[in-house]
Amino acid sequence: MKATSLIDRFVFFGDFNKIVTEEIPTLIKIFDGYKMTQRQEQTQNGPITVTAFANLNYAISFRFNRMDIEYANNPNLETSESLKFALETFKNFSNTYSNLKGNRISYVGTEFIPNPNNEPLADLTDGLGLCDIFGAASEFRMRLNSPVNIAGEACNGVLNVQEGAVQDPSGNNLPAIIVINDINTLSTNTVERFDLNNLLDLFTNMMKLAKDKNQKIVDIIEGVKTVSFA
Repeated sequence: MKATSLIDRFVFFGDFNKIVTEEIPTLIKIFDGYKMTQRQEQTQNGPITVTAFANLNYAISFRFNRMDIEYANNPNLETSESLKFALETFKNFSNTYSNLKGNRISYVGTEFIPNPNNEPLADLTDGLGLCDIFGAASEFRMRLNSPVNIAGEACNGVLNVQEGAVQDPSGNNLPAIIVINDINTLSTNTVERFDLNNLLDLFTNMMKLAKDKNQKIVDIIEGVKTVSFA
């Protein structure tokens, strides 16, 4: 049994306001060959415009305060090209916007574990000791934030685990345990200290932490005892 990657998202937070309001033609030139769309997104502070460029299994989107790179992985492949693609995209973007600095970065990885007949979910809740307290579970949702230091940066290490489903190539829904890791630097640190060309160590270690946590979940399901998700 293993956790299989679905989607990786890499986020660079900074001041993109002028870029998304006055320089759309420049973005179109940078992402030539991509399909551009714009949509309104509702936030707590009101609607904002999201400008996105999509091509094949990946998309780059811009808001006034962030740039997102989303890469849909091929579940049939053992390794992901997502990090390589993200770093190349950030680097290409920096060729035009070399002075852009960021105050926060985030990695969000979504993976799934097959859950046939609900048995893995039962094994997970049992391994966590929840069955002894509450009885067997047919539905499950868990969220943990384990603060961690990554490459000198204080980060949130948010882990979301829940019952769900994924689609097979024929479009059939298959029961699954969905695991989402959201690892991000603290929003309270507003210093513009990140460079588009210097993100390898942070994202590499963020992805490693996510993979390690997912393996612990698999270990619990398979009966291997673990200490913590930190």
